[in-house]
Amino acid sequence: MKAKYRFTIFIFVMVVVVTAMALSGCTPGERKDGTAERIQITDTHVFLSPEGEPSRYQLKPLVYPVETASQKVYFRLKDNTDREYLDVSADGVLQAHKLKQDEEGNNVDIFVRIISAENSDVTLEIKVTIESVEVERIAFNPNTINVGLFSSGVTLEPIFYPAHAIIGRNLIYKSLNEKIATVDSNGHVSPVSVGQCSIWVNTPKQGAFDTPKESHITINVVYASMAEGYRLDLVSDRATLTQIYGQPEDISFVLSQLDPFTDPHPSITWFLDSSAINGVGVKDSKILTYNPTTLPVGEYNIKAVLNNIFETTKPFVSDTIKIYAPLTSINANILRNEKKEFKVGDLLRVQITYANDMYPPEAYNWVITKPSGEVVKYSLAPEDRVSGAEPLGDLQYKLEETGSYYVQAEAIVKGQPSGVYSEKISIDVDKKPELTDITGAYFDGSIIDGQLYSTLIWNALPYAQNYEAEIVLGEDFYKEIERRYGVTSAAKERVLPLNEVSGYFGANSLRIPNDIIDSTIEKERNHDDTMMNYPFKVRVRGNKYSLWSEVAYAGDIRAGVEYFEEVIPGINRYIANMEEYGRLLNYLVVFRPSIFESQNANYEYALDLYIPFTTDDLDKSKYPVQQNLETQETTASCIDAVKLLHSAINCYTESVEIRLDVLSAVLNGGNVNIAMGFASELEPTKTTEYVEGVDDAYKISEGPGITHYAENPRGEFATLPIDALNRTMEVATSNQLYLAVEMGYKPIPIAGSKAESIWTEVRRVLGSIISDDMTSTAKALAIYEWLSLNVTYDYKLADIADTIDDTKLYRAFYLEGVFEDHLAVCDGIAKAYGLMCSAEGIPTMKAVGRASGVAHAWNISLLDDGWYVIDATWGSKKVKSGEQTIEILDKSTFAMGYETARGSRTTYGSYPEIKKEDSTYAFELKISESYDNVLSSDGEITYHIETYVYDYVGQEGEVWVEFLIDKDYFASKGSDVSVVIEQIEDSIKSQKVKIGCVTELVEINGEAIYKIYIHYTRG
Repeated sequence: MKAKYRFTIFIFVMVVVVTAMALSGCTPGERKDGTAERIQITDTHVFLSPEGEPSRYQLKPLVYPVETASQKVYFRLKDNTDREYLDVSADGVLQAHKLKQDEEGNNVDIFVRIISAENSDVTLEIKVTIESVEVERIAFNPNTINVGLFSSGVTLEPIFYPAHAIIGRNLIYKSLNEKIATVDSNGHVSPVSVGQCSIWVNTPKQGAFDTPKESHITINVVYASMAEGYRLDLVSDRATLTQIYGQPEDISFVLSQLDPFTDPHPSITWFLDSSAINGVGVKDSKILTYNPTTLPVGEYNIKAVLNNIFETTKPFVSDTIKIYAPLTSINANILRNEKKEFKVGDLLRVQITYANDMYPPEAYNWVITKPSGEVVKYSLAPEDRVSGAEPLGDLQYKLEETGSYYVQAEAIVKGQPSGVYSEKISIDVDKKPELTDITGAYFDGSIIDGQLYSTLIWNALPYAQNYEAEIVLGEDFYKEIERRYGVTSAAKERVLPLNEVSGYFGANSLRIPNDIIDSTIEKERNHDDTMMNYPFKVRVRGNKYSLWSEVAYAGDIRAGVEYFEEVIPGINRYIANMEEYGRLLNYLVVFRPSIFESQNANYEYALDLYIPFTTDDLDKSKYPVQQNLETQETTASCIDAVKLLHSAINCYTESVEIRLDVLSAVLNGGNVNIAMGFASELEPTKTTEYVEGVDDAYKISEGPGITHYAENPRGEFATLPIDALNRTMEVATSNQLYLAVEMGYKPIPIAGSKAESIWTEVRRVLGSIISDDMTSTAKALAIYEWLSLNVTYDYKLADIADTIDDTKLYRAFYLEGVFEDHLAVCDGIAKAYGLMCSAEGIPTMKAVGRASGVAHAWNISLLDDGWYVIDATWGSKKVKSGEQTIEILDKSTFAMGYETARGSRTTYGSYPEIKKEDSTYAFELKISESYDNVLSSDGEITYHIETYVYDYVGQEGEVWVEFLIDKDYFASKGSDVSVVIEQIEDSIKSQKVKIGCVTELVEINGEAIYKIYIHYTRG
């Protein structure tokens, strides 16, 4: 019991102590650190009434400095005994209760202290006087007010002087015109009718000799604002605003009353521009019917001004009336393509123009006469017409025949044929070309200024291009619009041409401008989607060739925006297809960019990619997929990603020993994390060692041959076509040099690097064998011949490759083997051929696969009439010449078509479509106006012998030349090659020249014929 009592006492004591501590913190007089310096208030002497409204007052002190000091203050009566007269609240509201007077009836002041809560030493004292005084004066501000006729009225708010006066506040109100407005005893004014009256107020009389105080306010009872209560509307068809001079139509306007509380009968004045219209019945009429018969050509506006005794509106202004001269002539202007010429398949766009003051047609009837004589009448309803700016045109018509088209337009005016025709124009259309240099096109995305765009990308070109493009919004596009929004369009196809607009085209890409497609969608409906979700087609071509390349987009790019930022030149982390995957990996292998450096101790590089396809989506004939590949992960998604990775490496990536794994992946498209490392260095270090007496079988020399180099080559220091590119890439190694050029960049070798020395040699060679006036095919053949006659195949390395741990350390696989050792295998030769052709502006790609059952590399080049397979490695044929084994020039693999190439090669990966037939250019090169390299008569044989003997052999020497025997000539010799050789021998008896022959049965374009290699020797 005692313990419980003591505990209760302890609790009580603690409560008292805590309470005392809390209260002590609020006690004025204790100085606290702070920035408050002084307190200021507007009025330090406040007068209050002991009752009524002026018995209250709000104190509003300011603590200085205002910017830094706390504004919190305490309010205290100086003398707490004054509470019966005056209260002050915590927030500074004074409330008077009664008068404080001394014994003689004089008012006694009350004092209030204001104390800073931050610094209790900062205080301010104010004086309060409570008294009963009379109203001395009454006023209104403003002294005139408007009251809406149909409103509930307004309560007047008189102003009393002095403000705390209490005697005489019970005012008496009186309206001087109750037909306009009435007023009640509380000062509430009620409107009766439109007009003006005065409301008088006065104080009640306090005594017989008292003079009441009075004042008055003017009341305007008004309608609602006419400026907001009326609207000027066109009653006629809007088309009548556009008039033809001499054929005007009446135009009707009406002033529509929107607000029932506005003046229903204002005074109205109508104007034509600034001139008043003073016709019969026009003044004060809400309807104007105007006939602009006498107006000259120009633009005008109808205006209406409303007024009453209280308001004059600003003019209501109509839409512009346009007065035109009658349409008397129109001109048809062709909107030409970039090349200023037309090919079959092009879109003819015609724009109609006419004088500015003539009436504009709303549509046209077109008469188009085809080269075949067929006449097509082409009428466009206004809703189908492709209206607008120059790139679109008033007519879009696809040209489908070669020859001359004739086009004429007739203007449609106000729905009727006008009889006004354009001059008939002629368009010449050439045969549809079979060639385009825009290949491998696919859709990806790109980020520009933070916005995602669909972007068409194609294989890079080794020369500068200006591009044209057309966006085709076809039937699928409009079906998608209808499916989503239920809006049916009259258009079934709309072509949106793109000229060479800055920002649309890259070096080998086209950003699809969202605003162009969005504006087209806007004509169908209001929308929020971007074009990334809509199907459409894009046609694009450069200015070197005329054939369009067309690619369809199905709205299927769905990866997150973060994957579309470019990480290496021209490539982001969204992998659209295997070709892009290969380019990304190849760049990584050859350049080893720091952007992909890994934190994984086992791998140097880490890639976070988005791959929206799997191995099941691949064409297995182009992309063989390895089975039983090992990975750290065992999930199906990782195994699939590993297969994709290996397939891309095998098809496209530079040969190098790679350590790699897929750490995580999402099956059927999605995020893929790849780790990679490289065992090989960036530059080769080994050459094949030949041992005397052991490797004698590999002793092979180059035989002399007939070349087709330029008669007047451009020279060592001349400019190459690739020098015109404005996109550059810094390179250090030979592989970087080769890859940069294949990617469409002008190489900038680092001073003192291997790339610099090899690039210098490449330029020297090209300057010695090429001239600017040579065709692409002639240049390609000259390069082919130079490689054949200057580079020997490394047969020993090829034989022992299976026994070497890392063949990719050997220089024969690189440009070093070609230009420094003159000893190389297919990989090095294919790189050299691609580099040299690309430097000459010939689009060339290195291809890999299998040839005659073994791994092999060759090239695919765009010559003057199409893409061909070119194998410079097999441009050297090994033959015995006496005791020697030599390599002689063989042009049979110079420009192989699809059938020949397919017969001996399996190509990995996807490449441009190859011409079906072999090119016979190398054999059919003319050596005179009458003769070429195909033997087709006895006279041609004799001419060849004489020409080659004198021009190539000279007094002493030898040469190997390759002849194709014309099949008809061969048949005339009984299809016996020995008879042909006898004819050759007979033709050289007088020249003292010996010959040796190698014959071979070959197939050229599906026909079996003989090819003869003839060795001339003069001694």
